[in-house]
Amino acid sequence: MSCFCDCIPSIGQVIFTLVTFYLLKFAYCYYKASCCSKQAPKLHKQDWKKDIVYLYQFPRSSNLPNLSPFCLKLEAFLRLHEIKYEPMFTFSGRSEKGKLPFIELNGEHIADSQLIILHLKKYFNIQDKLTNEQKAIERAFDRLIDSSFFNAANWLKVRDNFPEFVGSILSLQFGKSLDFLKYVLAPFLMIKIKNRYETEGTAKHSDEEIMTILRNDLQAIETYLGDKEYFFGDQPSQIDIEVFAHVAAIYYVPYHHLSKELVESEFPKILKHTQKVAKKFFSEFKFDL
Repeated sequence: MSCFCDCIPSIGQVIFTLVTFYLLKFAYCYYKASCCSKQAPKLHKQDWKKDIVYLYQFPRSSNLPNLSPFCLKLEAFLRLHEIKYEPMFTFSGRSEKGKLPFIELNGEHIADSQLIILHLKKYFNIQDKLTNEQKAIERAFDRLIDSSFFNAANWLKVRDNFPEFVGSILSLQFGKSLDFLKYVLAPFLMIKIKNRYETEGTAKHSDEEIMTILRNDLQAIETYLGDKEYFFGDQPSQIDIEVFAHVAAIYYVPYHHLSKELVESEFPKILKHTQKVAKKFFSEFKFDL
């Protein structure tokens, strides 16, 4: 009997084994995602249908359609222009450029949300009905939102409560059952995240400097929006879905951070606009806090 009992692993050994297994699995997915950019793009959907966009993005979040503003922006664009698509959820899959989202259309792999939108506009002959001046404004806001605003807002979102951010990512793959692992993984993943934002430059700024950048970006957006229904009148355009996607991605996360507090306290018009676009294009989601 004692020999039998000696063969039974202790609770501590079982927990250690399970934690090690899931850590290795998570690390493998992360490594696979990081290395895939070096490989030639592989067509995932072999039995594709003509003119159906296969949208590869992160799995759904419990709080909003996608934690990634770029995935959310692209799906909103497809809904805005009523383009037929199928969401293809993946945690470890990446495009030829090493990122999500990407699409497959008629057997062709297309990466980067900005380039994807340009391709879709051309292929589906989407006419924005904007003046040349409005197109110039749209382009300027597009770059402000995807670059300046994203880098500042996203850095504060992940930095201010990084274990909770890691927990949100883990839940996409494993649900809430492994939520405790966020405290184990956070210190290791923060090294890579911080290095990325130090290389880009945002992490080298003080909080006051980052908040100044964010405030100026948001003020420019809110000033142009004014009291209009949407940015260019009574119909939503690409700017509307880009603002919605990036603001929703920082606001509808289940923890507090400086970016979220800034939007909530100082820019009610932008928040109201985000909620309006969310209801119009993603009415099936609750957008819970």
